[in-house]
Amino acid sequence: MQPALGLVDIRALPQAQLFSLFAAAVAVGAALQRAPARVQAALTVALLALGLGSGRLAMTPLAPQMTRPTPVAALPGGPDVQATIAHLAGRPGPLRALVEGGFEPGAAHRFHSLYWDSGRATLPSAYQQAVPGARALFALHGLVSAHGACPFAEGCPSPDVFRAVAGLRTFGVGDLCVHTPRLVAEADFEPALAANGAFGPWRCYAVIPPPALVDLWDAPPPVVPAGDDWRQRFAAAVTAPGQPGPPRLVGEHLPPEVSGRLGEADVWAHPRGCAPTVTVEPNRLVLDTPCPGHAHRLKYSFHGSFRADTGDVPFLVEPGFIGLIPSARRVVLTFGATPGWRVAGWGSLWALLGLLLAGGARARRWIYGQRAVSRPPA
Repeated sequence: MQPALGLVDIRALPQAQLFSLFAAAVAVGAALQRAPARVQAALTVALLALGLGSGRLAMTPLAPQMTRPTPVAALPGGPDVQATIAHLAGRPGPLRALVEGGFEPGAAHRFHSLYWDSGRATLPSAYQQAVPGARALFALHGLVSAHGACPFAEGCPSPDVFRAVAGLRTFGVGDLCVHTPRLVAEADFEPALAANGAFGPWRCYAVIPPPALVDLWDAPPPVVPAGDDWRQRFAAAVTAPGQPGPPRLVGEHLPPEVSGRLGEADVWAHPRGCAPTVTVEPNRLVLDTPCPGHAHRLKYSFHGSFRADTGDVPFLVEPGFIGLIPSARRVVLTFGATPGWRVAGWGSLWALLGLLLAGGARARRWIYGQRAVSRPPA
C-alpha cells in the first residue's frame, strides 16, 4: 500500500493523519473565532463527548523498550553485542550487514540502531517495511533467525543458513552474524561463509566471494503476470533451496520502453568482462558501466520517483530492486525527481520561511512592547 502512495515508510501515514488533524483544528478555530462563547463551549463539550464515548478510542501503552530504551551494555549479553557492533563497524564498505534477530528477550533493542552505530547499511531496518521487496527481505531474515520477526500472516520460514546463502548474495549481504548454536554450526559448515569474529555466543562471517551490488541477466527474464501476487512469489524464491533463476520482471509495473525489448536477446545478455559499479550519493545512485545497452539490476529498492539523467526508464525487478537499460556509460538516478515531490519540497521550504517570518514579526512586536513599557514617562 505504501509504495502505491509514494511513501517509503509506514510512519508517514500517522504523520499525515496528525498533520490533517492540526490543519482541521486550525480551520475549526478560525471558523468559530467570532462565534458566541456559548456556542464555542457547547461545541467543545460535544466534541469531547464524541471522542471519549467512542468505542474506537483506546489508550494503549507503548512497549517498555520504546518508551524507556535500555542501553545496549545493560541488556543481557550487552558487552558481546557491543563487540559485535564494533566488529561490523571495523569492516566498512557498501555491502550490507545482516544480524540474527527476532522476538527473543532484549533483541528488540539490541541492534535497533545498528546502521548508525556501525556506519553500515543493514538488513532489515526500520525504513524497509514499505519497500517492494519487504516480504522477501523479512523471509531472508527469518532464515537466519531462530526467533523470526516476519510481520506477515504466513510468518517466517524455518531457520536454515544453507538455504539463506543465495538470498544473502541476492541482497548484497557481505557480513552475517548469528548467535543461536544451531545456526552457528550451520554457518561454520557452509563453504560460502568465512568466520571472521567471535564475541561470546555471537559469530560473524563474511560472504565469499563478496556479492556484487549490480548484476546483469544471462538470459531473457520471465515476467510475472499482472494481477499475480509477485511479492509472495519473490519471497518464496528467496527461501527455496538451490540457485535462483533469472530475475523476474513484474507485468503490472513494466513500462512500454522495457516490454518492447523483451525479445531482444542481446539486451538481456551479460558481456564477458562487464563489471559495473554503483556509487551511493545523497538522494542519488550513480551507475558506471562498461556495457551500456544491456539490462542491469541495481540491488537497491525500487521507487517510482527515481529518474535517470539519460532519460532511461527504471523498472521493478525481482525481489524489489531497480532494473535499468542504460544508454550511456554513466547514469545518475535521482530519487524524488518528480513534479509531486518537487511541489512538496518547495511547499515545505515556503512554509518554513513563512514560519520564520511570522516568528520574527511577533518577536519584534514583543521587543517594541517591552521598550514602550520600560520607557520612563516624559
